[in-house]
Amino acid sequence: MPGLSNYQALVEARSCANNLHCQTSVNCPTGTVALSGGYQSQAPGDADINYTASFPIGFGTGQGWFVSVMNRSGRLLEFNIHVVCAAAVQAP
Repeated sequence: MPGLSNYQALVEARSCANNLHCQTSVNCPTGTVALSGGYQSQAPGDADINYTASFPIGFGTGQGWFVSVMNRSGRLLEFNIHVVCAAAVQAP
């Protein structure tokens, strides 16, 4: 029966200096693909921090997850980027 194996939820800390547009990504381990992902701000609700993109990278290959943020908060922004990865199991 087809399904998933090697399921992993990865979280990596990132930072973005004030007045910068930062782009970052997290890759899935070899042999797995990204099922979902996103970000978690350490400054929720701050109007001067704009997450401008959050999507899978690899154009159909599921390589990992990409996040883009514009920081105009006047301070260093710290955030987490998440990706859930797994390997597909083929039917016998």
